[in-house]
Amino acid sequence: MPVEIDASHLNDQFDKMLLWVELNPIPMVFEYSPGTHGLAKVGLNIRLEQGSPVRVAVLSQGAWYVGSTFIDGAGGGCSTPGIANSGKNWSKDFGQVRARRFPADNGSRLRFLIMHPMESGLLPSEIPFYIEELTINSGGESVADMKWHASISENPVLTIEMKGDKGTTYKLRARDNNANVLESEI
Repeated sequence: MPVEIDASHLNDQFDKMLLWVELNPIPMVFEYSPGTHGLAKVGLNIRLEQGSPVRVAVLSQGAWYVGSTFIDGAGGGCSTPGIANSGKNWSKDFGQVRARRFPADNGSRLRFLIMHPMESGLLPSEIPFYIEELTINSGGESVADMKWHASISENPVLTIEMKGDKGTTYKLRARDNNANVLESEI
């Protein structure tokens, strides 16, 4: 289920963003700290166990702003096997990261496709195997940090807006709970 958050009405002055799905067995989706370049527009595909309120909270200048919507879904997202498991050679694509940059109103929109099974561990035949940390660097400094949870769908597509223009180089570094490091530069 694709989810897009746009809290730019806060003039991109925020310290933290949280996304959670109330009725998922793993409710927390991500925690995002924007650093020096991060803007308040983020998109990600998530797992939805059943129809549920989906909520976002943004901390800006000491106050929390909370928004929500109800997404109706057929269910089974967190506790059903992923499509990647049904393929015989999913591991040949494991760890590949594809990245693109698009112009945006206040900078650049970055889109990353990360080939990872993102297993929740809720099935008896699987162990948890998902990306836990994601950092975007520019010029050697961390400019945006995210903590992910197992409620993000397999082969996640992250869309995130950054202040930098088309000349700014960004490096994505993701680490999963098995210490695999996935990297890409754009």
